[in-house]
Amino acid sequence: MRHAVCARAARVGYPKPGAGETDGRCARVLHLGVVVQRREHVDAVLLESARLADGASLRLSIVGIPADLRACDYMAPLSGVVTYEDIVARALADATAAARLTALAAPAAAVATYRCAEGWRCAWLLEELRRGSFDGVVLGGRPARRRDRRRLSQAAEAGGTAVLTLGATPRRTLVAGRVAAGLSGGAVVGAGVRPAG
Repeated sequence: MRHAVCARAARVGYPKPGAGETDGRCARVLHLGVVVQRREHVDAVLLESARLADGASLRLSIVGIPADLRACDYMAPLSGVVTYEDIVARALADATAAARLTALAAPAAAVATYRCAEGWRCAWLLEELRRGSFDGVVLGGRPARRRDRRRLSQAAEAGGTAVLTLGATPRRTLVAGRVAAGLSGGAVVGAGVRPAG
């Protein structure tokens, strides 16, 4: 019966056909990693996660990552009103609140857990991607540094995980030479091959 579920998953076009868990009734459980940085990202990542689930049971691992600091944030301590540590703490608090809000706003039928990381270079996040723990990852924001995008992309490719970055330009993407089926509406971080349309 499991093979029938895997065959159905391949036809429907889940991010990683045949992967994931099944419960006692052979229902597909789609394990998605969701990364949020700001509260504005919550609705978009939950909408995309629900679209990717397409009727499957959903397990969400939500990760809050502080947004990269802007140039003016580095200059603000010169005013004497705020310290650099205050700015970093505020970004971390916003990422924590966004992760908590995402977990609370997740569909009632979904199993949601949340956790916060100190940044895109977080070792446990990259290790989870390398191990292939997720069927797919939905990014509410994207790393500003090219090095971080490359690390994230390499870890996802090593684990065979499709990565979807919500952005302004929707398009279908290729990941490691295969179409990330069902992942229209964003771009893969550092994918290299991006067909038009």
